[in-house]
Formats: sequence, C-alpha cells, structure tokens
Amino acid sequence: MNYTQLRISLSFIAVLTTAFIAVAQSALAVTDPPPAPTNVQVSHIQPRSAIVTWDASPTADSYILEAYGGSGTQVGIYQNITSTSKKVGSKALKSNKDYYVKVRGVNDEGGGLFSKPVYFRTPPAKVVELRALESGTDYIRLQWHKPRGTIKYYLIQMKRKGKVRRLLKKTDQLTESYPTITIRNLNSMRKFRFRVRAVFNKANKGPYSDQVILPKRRS
Repeated sequence: MNYTQLRISLSFIAVLTTAFIAVAQSALAVTDPPPAPTNVQVSHIQPRSAIVTWDASPTADSYILEAYGGSGTQVGIYQNITSTSKKVGSKALKSNKDYYVKVRGVNDEGGGLFSKPVYFRTPPAKVVELRALESGTDYIRLQWHKPRGTIKYYLIQMKRKGKVRRLLKKTDQLTESYPTITIRNLNSMRKFRFRVRAVFNKANKGPYSDQVILPKRRS
C-alpha cells in the first residue's frame, strides 16, 4: 500500500468513526428518559381551579401532572399532556385549601424525574345567589347560598351613595345551605345596595357577593 492509498484509508476510517459516534450519541439521547421540567408555576388560582405551566423538557413526548393536598394525599393525576400547561379543576381542588403540584416528562423509555413541588393555596369561596326574599317600606330580607368551608361568621355590607352605612356581623345559620337575614329601620326615601361575604378565619375572608339593590319605596 502506497502513501496515497494509506491516506485515503485513514480518512475513510475517520469518517466512519465520526458517523458511528454521532449515531451512538443520538441513540443515547433518544433512549434516556426526559429530565425534570423546570420553571413550574401556578397561576390564575381560583377557589376551585388553577393553571399550571412549565418549560418544555428536552426529548419529552408528553407530560404527567400530579396534584396533592397539603397533607400529601393525591387529589388528581393528569396524563398524556402534550402541551406545557394544564388546568387543574374542581374535581381535584376545593376552596381555602393548601395544595402542591409536580410535573414529569414521558417518552418511549418511560417517565423522567419529577419537577420540584410547587405549593399554593386556593382562596375562600364567594357567596353566591344573593337575593331579596321580600322587602317593605323599612326592611329587606336577604338570602344567599353558603360557600364551601367552615365559616366563622358573615359580613353584610349596606351601601348608600357609594359609602358603607352599615356593616352587620351574622354569627348564626353558619351551617345552613341558605342563610337569611332581615335588615330593618331603612329609610324608604333612600336606595341601598347590599353585599355579603363569608369569613373563615382572621386571614381568610371570601370576596363579596354580587350586590342586591333596594330602590326607593316612597318618593
């Protein structure tokens, strides 16, 4: 073999070696389970829902998201997620509770490592279905639907001309589905607006309900 033939042979071997290394590296990259997703965040937190997002994990074909209560009990598992966001809904979450979520990628080699857990708390529920059961010249009787959770008391707000005129504290009927209250000694020449909120503890007050308007009863 002369010098020229030797150079050609060595070059050919080098090309084959480079190709073999590239194929081997590609095979290893494909056969490894995905690394843990990063930048997991929880947003748009509502009393019974939240949105979980994360950065894509290289080589992941899909994702699994698991949700847990504060005590560590699993409350939801979502599989075959092909995007990098997922809504966790009312089947898993309840109002005014602690939760955490974690995510992992999946490919043909199985599931990768889970992300670090992200903790959050759902806010207290809003009082709904507030309505006037009856009213007269100087009174109104209100009724609403009890929100989820253990309620310490209700606050009934009465406004006139944009200012709070009364703030009543109701400590009974806390477990009833539809509590009521009668507010008396109202000036029939005035228009009033009423809203109700539930207070669960000092740090957790639910949002106010939609308002009920009591118009003037006498001109």
